[in-house]
Amino acid sequence: MNKIKNRIDGYSMLIVMKYLEYESDFINIVCVSSKYKRNLDRLRFNPISIQSLTLFPFIQTLYLYSSFDPFIKGIDQVQICYPITYKEQQILIRKHKTIKFSFSHIEYNGNENTTEQLFYCKDITHIGDNSFSQNFTLKTITLPSHIIDIGNYVFFNCFNLTRIELSNRLTNIGIGCFSGCIGLKHLEIPTNVVCIGSNALIDCTSLESISFPLQIANSLCNQLNITKSIKSIKIIGKGRIDAFVSQYISHLIEDNNNNIICINKIFTFYDTQHYGRQIEYGIKEIEDNCFLNDSSLDAIFIPSSVSKIGNNCFSGCTSLTSVSLPPNLKTIGINSFYNVPCVL
Repeated sequence: MNKIKNRIDGYSMLIVMKYLEYESDFINIVCVSSKYKRNLDRLRFNPISIQSLTLFPFIQTLYLYSSFDPFIKGIDQVQICYPITYKEQQILIRKHKTIKFSFSHIEYNGNENTTEQLFYCKDITHIGDNSFSQNFTLKTITLPSHIIDIGNYVFFNCFNLTRIELSNRLTNIGIGCFSGCIGLKHLEIPTNVVCIGSNALIDCTSLESISFPLQIANSLCNQLNITKSIKSIKIIGKGRIDAFVSQYISHLIEDNNNNIICINKIFTFYDTQHYGRQIEYGIKEIEDNCFLNDSSLDAIFIPSSVSKIGNNCFSGCTSLTSVSLPPNLKTIGINSFYNVPCVL
């Protein structure tokens, strides 16, 4: 503790205090050294939820971290740090007319807000979960530039949605966001997006082309592997993709994006629809159930790059009589050759 006292001056400790979580943390810091006693007086906002000004007597802006945090008399600047809807924002403003509010997270909620509010209220920065879910009248939509976050399942099962233009400021797309949008053919994801949730594109059965930044490629490729309709992929950036990428998807990526390399290529059931039984050199893994119950398969060549054969891969291939296992093969999955009369 003496080392800490010698190394951290009062100003540096003031910065540290912004990241503490409990009242006891602040009290213990002050007890360490007398030079920290005035630090609580120097704070101009409360870094944790408070019930009174006892701990931070000179704050100028009250930060509310949840809807249960109380307003404190005498403070006329308030920062709302928790997510609220546009309707809740308006209620707060009307209820506390003398307070100057700032808001960190205002959501559009399809159950409470009109579509016009989404476009014209620039305070709205987030679209809440399920906001347009199963909206069968929605055909096209252009999200306004103030939207930076789209929640989970926002456009879930919007069967008639054929075009969507996303905000250039968008940074996050939630789980299952576009899932079930069977009419969507083209999608351009802005370069600022750093996170996209799982199953965001599941059951987008008409999706033909997509553009997205490299930083979300690892998340998206697993979803694109099972998107049968995809014909064009454009990736913004330069580098490598470490996620498992099917043979077909890797061709779409590498043939159209000279600066992108797919490191882990796999052969999937969907690849059989494009290439039949032609497994290319460079494939590292044959996916589970890839040739399951293919009774017409009588011979197959597995390239030396393959190191793993998945579960049930050739199970039920009752005509398979010729297959040579590659020298680098390390893993053969469960029941990979069940009920197969082949000569290894």
